[in-house]
Amino acid sequence: MSNVNIYGSVTAVNISNNGSQKEVPIPFIPTTKSLFPYSNEQFLQKSLLKIDEWFPDWLLEKTKKENELAKKAFESVVNAIHEKDFYYTLSTGFVLIINNEKFVEEENRDGSEVDVQALSSFFKGTLGWCVKSCNNLKREDIINIVYSLSQVKCFPFSALFIVILSHGSESGILGIDSPEEIKINSLLENFKADNAPAFDKKPKVFIVQACRGERDDIRKDGIKDSKRIYYNESTIPMLSDFVVAYPCAAGYTALRSTIKGSWFIQELVKSLSIFYDKEDFLSILNRVNFKVANVTLPQGLKEQPCFEVGLRTRCFFQEYFRKLHNILEYYSSLNSDTKNLLIKGNF
Repeated sequence: MSNVNIYGSVTAVNISNNGSQKEVPIPFIPTTKSLFPYSNEQFLQKSLLKIDEWFPDWLLEKTKKENELAKKAFESVVNAIHEKDFYYTLSTGFVLIINNEKFVEEENRDGSEVDVQALSSFFKGTLGWCVKSCNNLKREDIINIVYSLSQVKCFPFSALFIVILSHGSESGILGIDSPEEIKINSLLENFKADNAPAFDKKPKVFIVQACRGERDDIRKDGIKDSKRIYYNESTIPMLSDFVVAYPCAAGYTALRSTIKGSWFIQELVKSLSIFYDKEDFLSILNRVNFKVANVTLPQGLKEQPCFEVGLRTRCFFQEYFRKLHNILEYYSSLNSDTKNLLIKGNF
């Protein structure tokens, strides 16, 4: 175990190698047990120079084995389904959280750290995925980190999630230092198949907690996440295997509690925690839309999340298939027709 935290750094860590413990210089990669132990400055320097060190051989091998185990459970279930290629298992994942809370000119986004903790608790604690959290990034830093990630030669995980918590406008988000927006579309372009072959045919989910306009301002327990600017631009073009989820419709503000975190992120984590082993990912997003839309502040303000989808498959977390696989094993005495009916009833 290493004595690391998300803000500090260390020079060595114990890593299990063929059952033994060996102290080596800490690699610049995520692990399923801890967040990156690098400061933002170290992360930027290394990400631009040695981005492939994010995923060394031992992590590739570990992730490969996890994917193979998940594939067995997945195939045991979907083999009885027509058009089985329509289904995809989210067996392993990498989550990048960009959390901008302290701004140079704009008001701070108090309460955002609560969202980071909730997201890390689910993705890292519940799923065991690799999570990296970067705090208070400048505009150029955000662009460089996202681009560097897209350029890795090998991405061993089955899915990529990028969560951006910041101020924003209708078509983009802000760094802590500049009123000039970063267009969401420009971030997505990095991960197109021809620009990032390592991510081809893998789900890429962008979750953006930021305002998309000025309408519905509030200054009490719930406050908005936008700079006072408005961009009336067309929505982003959707690409294959992408999902982009927003807390609100274009032109509206996103609501955030300085104590409890944002409405959208908190409900997203809650719904994921309850239904990740019961429903596909888009069905869970629909639940989030429903739950948040049915909440009203005393001032009469509401929020309607929305998402844009370019997925080609129906995506389930691997726990769904493992759970259904175990049920089939339990009912192994059933005849094949009954098994098929049981499977099809879950899709």
